[in-house]
Formats: sequence, C-alpha cells, structure tokens
Amino acid sequence: MAYWNIRRKALHTAGIILFLLGTFFSASSASAGNSVTHITLNPATPNILSNQEKVSIAFSYTTTQPEGVRIFARPFVGNAPAPAYAASPAPISPVGSGSGTQFFTISSGNVAVNRIRFQMFNAAQTKLLFEAYLPVSYEFRAP
Repeated sequence: MAYWNIRRKALHTAGIILFLLGTFFSASSASAGNSVTHITLNPATPNILSNQEKVSIAFSYTTTQPEGVRIFARPFVGNAPAPAYAASPAPISPVGSGSGTQFFTISSGNVAVNRIRFQMFNAAQTKLLFEAYLPVSYEFRAP
C-alpha cells in the first residue's frame, strides 16, 4: 500500500516538474547565445532506482563559441554534488545548435538526488558559459 501512495505522490510531483521545465530554462539563464533546452530524462522523474541504474539525459543546445563547448549534467543533493555519483564525460559539441546526451548513476548508498546541474563550458573548460539547475526526484537505493 505504501508503494502505491509513493507512486501517486510521484505522479503529482511529475506534473509539477513538467510545468517547471517549461519555465525553467529561459533566455535569462543563457549567456550570450549559450543555452541548454528540451531536456528529456529516462527514466522519468520522480523515480526509485537501484544503485548502478543510469539516468539518461537528452538535451538540445545552442552556442556561439567557435571552438565548441562541453556540456555536463551532474546529480546534486541540495547544494552539493551527490555522494558516490558516476557520470559520463562531456565531449566537445560544435558551434551552432545540436543535441547531446549525458548519464549519471549513484554507485553506492541510499541517495536522494533532488537537482541536476547543467553547465556549459568552452571547449578548454576555462570559461563557464551557462549554468542551471533542474529540480528532480530520484531515490537511489542499495540492494
């Protein structure tokens, strides 16, 4: 019974999060033509996962950086990076617009990820061009 109550609450929360997605990444978040938009999460949030299960993230981006950019999506708990996380590297995405993917997981422990931080750096990773946090609800549990 508790499982179904969690799922019902999760569906309600998902509706709120989808609403926030529409307003979250606005032009004010972008710096001089650099932005990350159209984010898709798989599995959808909210969700309960086992350690080592991956959350895949697909997104669109726009950049004016001639050398391209690196885009990172990292799990957070509050204001800190999630403990024991593992994530995909960020290849160079070319100038203009395009799409990309990232993933993350929690390797061990019981961790409640409540935000994903998106950062876009220049290709050399010396200048932060874009940063935003997406509210999510992923509970990772040890077996």
